[in-house]
Amino acid sequence: ASGKKSQLSAVLGTSLWMHVGAVSFGALLVIGFREILTTGFFKIQPGLHEQTLWLLTCAAVGAIFLSLTQFGIAILQGLQRYDLANKFLLLQSSLLLGGTALLLLAGKDIRSIATFYVFVQAALSGLCLICAFKLMPVSTAWNVQEIIASGQTKKIFTYGWAACIAQLTWSVAFQFDRLFIGHMLPFSDLTYYQIPAAIMQKFWVLPASLASIAFP
Repeated sequence: ASGKKSQLSAVLGTSLWMHVGAVSFGALLVIGFREILTTGFFKIQPGLHEQTLWLLTCAAVGAIFLSLTQFGIAILQGLQRYDLANKFLLLQSSLLLGGTALLLLAGKDIRSIATFYVFVQAALSGLCLICAFKLMPVSTAWNVQEIIASGQTKKIFTYGWAACIAQLTWSVAFQFDRLFIGHMLPFSDLTYYQIPAAIMQKFWVLPASLASIAFP
């Protein structure tokens, strides 16, 4: 990257926009329409109304921090520091699962767990970005005109949106069923579907790993 600060800035700026832009827009929509989602779509009981509003807010804010972590991981992968990228992914899963289990054992409620989720995502995003930019071979000057004028921006967006749609398709296949079942049935009944569905989805790990190796 030596002597190519403008190109590097263009790549990082485009990557930041693709990772965080759409997620932030979606998070703002969730926060703005959380009342409608709570009472109209999910049909939450009045006694759980405030709790659900808090959960949706934490999920939206946490998603923004999560997208920043993914941006930092993408930089680490670009620097070929796959060891650090994998460590952050492992740390993310272990902290969330372990912390949630400890909070449940301590008798904490769902609001505390949701707050912990935001805290973990915020801390990891900060650590990941600091680590990524410290390993950057050159300092980047965020010149908006250079980023827009870069001839690589269009190519990056074209590839990035194709990859984004592929990831979105994967999420649709594994998440939208829960939304509609949660809309049609009480949340208490969702567990009876979610547990066997989650077990079945584990069978996707091996073919998905083979596909990612065959088509990186």
